[in-house]
Amino acid sequence: MNTQHRLLLLAASLLLSLGSYAEDSPTSGMVGDEDATERVTAAMQIESIPFTKLIGQEVHGADDAPFAEIKDLLIDLDNGRVVHVILSGEKIAGGEGEIPPHAFGYTWQDRTIKWRGDASKLGTAPKFSPPGTNRQQQRDRAAEIYRHYGQEPYFIVSEEEAGPPPTPGGVHAHGKKDSSVEPVRLGRVILATDLLKLTVRDSMDAKVGGVEDLIVDLPGGRVVVLIIGSGGFLGIGDSKSAVPPSAIGFLGDEKEELLLTASKDTLKNAPRYREEDAERFNDRAYTDEIYRSYNTAPYAKGTAADNTRLNKRDRGRASLTPINQGNSREDIAITASIRKAIRAREGFSMSARNVKIITRDGRVTLRGPVRTDDEKTAIAEIAARTAGSPERVTNQLEVITSSAPQSEQ
Repeated sequence: MNTQHRLLLLAASLLLSLGSYAEDSPTSGMVGDEDATERVTAAMQIESIPFTKLIGQEVHGADDAPFAEIKDLLIDLDNGRVVHVILSGEKIAGGEGEIPPHAFGYTWQDRTIKWRGDASKLGTAPKFSPPGTNRQQQRDRAAEIYRHYGQEPYFIVSEEEAGPPPTPGGVHAHGKKDSSVEPVRLGRVILATDLLKLTVRDSMDAKVGGVEDLIVDLPGGRVVVLIIGSGGFLGIGDSKSAVPPSAIGFLGDEKEELLLTASKDTLKNAPRYREEDAERFNDRAYTDEIYRSYNTAPYAKGTAADNTRLNKRDRGRASLTPINQGNSREDIAITASIRKAIRAREGFSMSARNVKIITRDGRVTLRGPVRTDDEKTAIAEIAARTAGSPERVTNQLEVITSSAPQSEQ
């Protein structure tokens, strides 16, 4: 057995021993065993970088020579994904093009961004086009670009055909499906530079602050967190918070503002963000700690350890998520009133205080884990009083017992 094969077996054994990461292991390779070894290692870490440091960076090809510059990213915030990387360079058709993120790598030793794709594809690729409002055209165009570069999209292309979601560190170069992960529908697409211009509001329509940066995992094709500047909203002076994308949604179809679905107390109690924390998101344990502070499933697996059934159901196409929150003043007011009443209720656990409340057309859906049957009943009663009747409330709360201690407010 040669040294290369020993390294492969050692890396594979290590990955299997960390069972919690097995779900994210890549299913296909690019060129050979060397890439497989790299991906096994990458699957156990996050290659994070702030978007504001990524923009303007040179991209190096397989020959280590720079051939393009990163101009922007196309973001699917609904799914926390980087759809494409916008590159500018002479080798790219039209001088500016969109490239799927999963063939990019980031070398921490020399801060070099590398693209491991087929250079011959650059001259014949579809030219960059700003995202429009037609969702079907967006989906078809994005899928065309993925397949031009020999990759499968992470989103559903048609009802009969679905590509696998991107795996951190993975490159789906041969179109193999990963049946362990359910595909998603492409969300609303927005340029990262436009995302940084948006205001963030809470469920009571109070201004929280604005998006100041994104931490992205380029090889994984994911948005790790959004950096939200609170501007004194928390009562502790200007500060920044790293918020999981699953706790943020668009407020309105025109993408003019964002809605923070977490409560003000959750935001206040979550760790503050400093610029020197950016590289800490390479550590899955640190990233998962941030996610847990927002009562959100860990980044590494996409499902919480004590909330697997709930998250599996939530991924269903018929389930409501915070991004389905109605945009009318009445719907927003109902959600805000319920949230306010829950926060005012003494004795509720942290889980109960942070349940998801989605109001659409005057009808309320409650989702998330609570600690007891009494909490589940009490929250449903609060929602029914606010909505006008129990018939207008869908109670999907689940009683989850956990051996891990949970801090109370």
